[in-house]
Amino acid sequence: NDLFYVDHFPMQLAQIRVWAPDGTPGEIQNGATGRYRSVFDVQLNKPGTWKIGTRVNLEKALRVGDPLGGHLVQGHVDGVSTVLAARADGGSWFMELSIPEGLAALIVEKGSITLDGVSLTVNGAGRDRFDVQLIPETQARTTLSGKPEGAQVNLEVDVVGRYVLRKLELERNMAFLGTVGSN
Repeated sequence: NDLFYVDHFPMQLAQIRVWAPDGTPGEIQNGATGRYRSVFDVQLNKPGTWKIGTRVNLEKALRVGDPLGGHLVQGHVDGVSTVLAARADGGSWFMELSIPEGLAALIVEKGSITLDGVSLTVNGAGRDRFDVQLIPETQARTTLSGKPEGAQVNLEVDVVGRYVLRKLELERNMAFLGTVGSN
């Protein structure tokens, strides 16, 4: 298949995070990294949604020189979000989700958000919740359509927003240090 390339490198085990259905960190066991892939075991000892054969969302990595036709996704999990409301809305699937603590400043209307590895556009954002709509193409190609209220999804915030926020924090700290030093 075309998921593996000759120049493919395995994800390092230190970069892999596993979350239990209740949102707590899971443990990777018996990890090994070979030339083309990393493998590991996960003990499924908590009740929830872990099942062998569960569908997951996978996308091929963008190569240098490839056209960028969407959002930038790194594959990190910044938090776990809970589906607060979910329903069919015309041909779309509407989802309202909680914003994990500390991430509200990084989720903006018309910005990008990644849920369970699927990059989406934020329709609306509040202090503690945001919403997205899945078009029919996204519903057909991902595991997100039909997620019920109460389901949990891994969330990755927009990396560009993360850089902007970091720059603003550093500038604010430098301005503060400048005023302290002048007294």
